Amino acid sequence: MHITNPQPPINNRLFLTQGEMAELCGIKGGRSGLSRNQRQINWLRTSGIPFVVNAAGRPIVAVAAVTGTGKVEQSKPAWSPRALQKAA
Repeated sequence: MHITNPQPPINNRLFLTQGEMAELCGIKGGRSGLSRNQRQINWLRTSGIPFVVNAAGRPIVAVAAVTGTGKVEQSKPAWSPRALQKAA
């Protein structure tokens, strides 16, 4: 049997694959006017799992964030002027 493009073991990678993201979130496609990426981002935010969004709009999760190895911190929200922030 020949395997093409095998993935390295999870402990040798920095980020989850797209398939692992789909399994983690339970979201494989878009629905209700939202893309798969938008739905996964919403789910990750709700679940409190740290991630970043890459230039293609895809959520990227570090393996350490789900395996519990290493220290992963949620990135800070982008700066916005106080006048545009909601009153707390």
